[in-house]
Amino acid sequence: MRRGFAENETPLSDIRKIKTADIEDFIEYLQKLGRAVNTINARLRAGRTFFNFCHRKKYITVNPFDGIQQ
Repeated sequence: MRRGFAENETPLSDIRKIKTADIEDFIEYLQKLGRAVNTINARLRAGRTFFNFCHRKKYITVNPFDGIQQ
C-alpha cells in the first residue's frame, strides 16, 4: 500500500495528513494498473484495519476510510 501511495504523491511522513481523497486516488491508481477488484478490496481492508487501529489508539482523530465503500 505504501508504494501505491508514494507513486500517487500522498504524504506518508504523517498519517494524519492522509485524507479520504487520497484513498480514492489510490483506488483509481490500482484500477489504472488493472488490478482485480478482489485485490483492490483486500488492500482497502488492510488499510481500513490499520486506520481503525490508529483511531482507537488516538493517533488520528478521523479515519480517512470512513465513507469509502468496497
